[in-house]
Amino acid sequence: MLNLIVPSVVYNINFLKLWGAQILTQVALNMLYYILTIWVWESTHSNTAVGALILSFGIPAVIFGPFAGVLVDRWDTRMVIVGTNLLRTLMLPLFALALNVPPTVFVLTLAISFVTQFFIPAEGSSIPALVKKDQLISANSLFTLSLNTSMAVGYLMASPFLRVLGNNGTIFVIFFCFLVATIITERLPRIPGLSGGKGFSTVIAELMEGGKFIFANRTVRSAILSITLFQSLVLILASLGPGFAASVLKVAVVDVSIIVLAPAIAGVVVGTLVLPRLGKRWPERFLITIGIISGGILLASLGLLRADLWNFDVTKVAMTILFFLGVANSFVNVPATTMIHKLVPSDLRGRVYGIVNMLISGVAFLPLLIVGGLADVFGVSLILVLIGFFVFFLGLYRLRRGVYTEKEVK
Repeated sequence: MLNLIVPSVVYNINFLKLWGAQILTQVALNMLYYILTIWVWESTHSNTAVGALILSFGIPAVIFGPFAGVLVDRWDTRMVIVGTNLLRTLMLPLFALALNVPPTVFVLTLAISFVTQFFIPAEGSSIPALVKKDQLISANSLFTLSLNTSMAVGYLMASPFLRVLGNNGTIFVIFFCFLVATIITERLPRIPGLSGGKGFSTVIAELMEGGKFIFANRTVRSAILSITLFQSLVLILASLGPGFAASVLKVAVVDVSIIVLAPAIAGVVVGTLVLPRLGKRWPERFLITIGIISGGILLASLGLLRADLWNFDVTKVAMTILFFLGVANSFVNVPATTMIHKLVPSDLRGRVYGIVNMLISGVAFLPLLIVGGLADVFGVSLILVLIGFFVFFLGLYRLRRGVYTEKEVK
């Protein structure tokens, strides 16, 4: 009976080590981002300063992410995972000192984000080496679940820790999480690099090889663009959340986490639980298309809700829609990640994940620069409807093109 509920991949001890380390580091990083954001605002009361902090999180991914992926393909992946966790562990006590010297906070944030660019492709490319092929969709479901929930958990945990322990005490908790993650990953098996590249002079050539593979393989390209699209939507919803709560639902902004975040995370949980079974019946590309089409309909429906136009409780309807948006998100991210694992050769996985990380961190932030200003001018509701229609018709285009059919593997 238990086997029907718990996927078999959780009995894989090496997968559990990697997954446990991912949960610890993601929750810890989000706690760190939260306390730094609060500290910068309280210290400066400047939106520009907060924006600079956010940029310091993302800039290393855009500049160094692809190159980190090239190097990860050359190195023992286990050593990269352990080394990056150890480096981040050692950096954390410096943040407690840096809070007394504000400019150094931005330097340290850039540094820890730079090191993280090596951890991300190493972690992603190691999954196929640690689990069986028929366990990939279950493994990716669990990783997607923990990745999406870690932001909520990290933010929710940071607030009470700050009240009780203060900045330095909370940083110690984050330090402890990274220390445990380092110890866990040190016990992973060796995963030797397979690219065969040597010397920094060939880095550009190897990076271009990864880019050529993506552009030459339609299915992989489609999977990467699908992940980037939905990561952009997540960031857009996060940025429009306060305005949506205040101007559309007419509720207090302080309730955004309950109204917007909680139902969406619940949807991700449900989606990741049902996907392993659906993945046995339907091709991954079809599941992605269904996720995109339904996501577009749900976004447009969310934009049509206005407390001053309808006689029913729009807040409850919005929470229901957001729940199913979480499900749609998992229907895109999990199968797309599984497709990358299946179709990308082992000696190219690091490079491909480096490019994916660059796209998510770079391209996904670009819409925020436009959408926020448009929402201020035209209103949050209209922007959500327009984005919803765009996503919906993109899904219909995929359906019409038949990118989910088995005959179009490349």
